[in-house]
Amino acid sequence: RGGRGYVHLGTGNYNPATGKLYTDLSLLSADPGLVKDASTFFKALEKGIPPKLELMKVGLQAREFMLERIKAESHAKGHIILKLNHLTDPAVLLALETAAEAGAKVDLIIRSTLTTIHPKFKARSLVGRYLEHSRIAAFKCGGAWEVWAGSADWMPRNFERRLELIFPIKKKKVRRDVIFFFFFCDFVLILV
Repeated sequence: RGGRGYVHLGTGNYNPATGKLYTDLSLLSADPGLVKDASTFFKALEKGIPPKLELMKVGLQAREFMLERIKAESHAKGHIILKLNHLTDPAVLLALETAAEAGAKVDLIIRSTLTTIHPKFKARSLVGRYLEHSRIAAFKCGGAWEVWAGSADWMPRNFERRLELIFPIKKKKVRRDVIFFFFFCDFVLILV
């Protein structure tokens, strides 16, 4: 009571063996909204009830939110960048196809499974010394990037049968760093 809360959010797990093999994004934050959502999430798990979160998204709510974000970018100036291990969710793939047909740039960095390739998608895969493990979504959002990260790949089972959080990257400098290091540095590495 009266102290400052902190939350650690990431795109991976806390397994020490896989932590040596995977590269992930890790965020330590004192943002009161993120701290509150994390506390609410774990209290809901203890009680066995669905969590009602303000900033973070989970499960089916995460899918619906991401579908809304993709739809909002479905225009000629829209830009969507997704970095995932697996992208197999039919609703998301259909929304991405619709966005691309509407003129949005759709850049996909998928390490393993991508079940649909659209001629207007720019899709690539990363393989290197350390397995790319970060799951990040960025939306141009009228010129200012909006960035989300989480531990779930965008697959039906993760949206429908798991409770994995997707969280916003709120600070402008951190968003800029995430976009640069996780999207554009990887592109340079592919070319080298």
